[in-house]
Amino acid sequence: MKAVSSATVVPSRFPLTSIKLALKDGEPNLLQFRIGFTDNAQTKDYYALKVERKQLFWNDGKYSEESSTLALNLDDEPLLNTSSGLDDILMIENGFYRNLYYWDDTKIKGKSYTVRLNTNYEADYEDDFITPDGTEHIKRQVKYRISLYSLSEEFYRYLKSLNDQKNNGLGNSELAPIRSTYTNVINGIGVVGGCRMFQTKWIDNLQEN
Repeated sequence: MKAVSSATVVPSRFPLTSIKLALKDGEPNLLQFRIGFTDNAQTKDYYALKVERKQLFWNDGKYSEESSTLALNLDDEPLLNTSSGLDDILMIENGFYRNLYYWDDTKIKGKSYTVRLNTNYEADYEDDFITPDGTEHIKRQVKYRISLYSLSEEFYRYLKSLNDQKNNGLGNSELAPIRSTYTNVINGIGVVGGCRMFQTKWIDNLQEN
């Protein structure tokens, strides 16, 4: 059998400058994640992020929690929202595989930039509720965690190929070619990619006041 080989370069860390949670201007029901960073003008860079939400519940002192990765609203982020008016007509999807949002620095080469991503705002609450069995004391808190990635070019191209497959509704209906999965393995299959990840601690929910 032929020798199998591949290579990648692990990138520098994500060039984070700030993270802020705020209500979108004029939209009190939308929470906006504002993630600032400064791109390196000397290199070609690839980035990704995901946002997790954890809900903490107390019901008369009994504790439980739920965690999930958020599917975010991209309306205010031109780096990620590439859809046009023809997309609905042509059945073109613009989802991101496993809610991992990625982009390159083509449009922001060497600049400072703030990524703006939205989700529905759900306030924390604590109250007493009257039930047939008596009064229940209910409390809920929401926390968020953001993971930021610098990707190697190979990792980026692999993610893009997975996304192209996921959003290829015409191909799945046999109306367009099936997209291939990217590989950089010579005489083999798969991908060898690299990344660096920075993950925040759990961030408290934005308070209404």
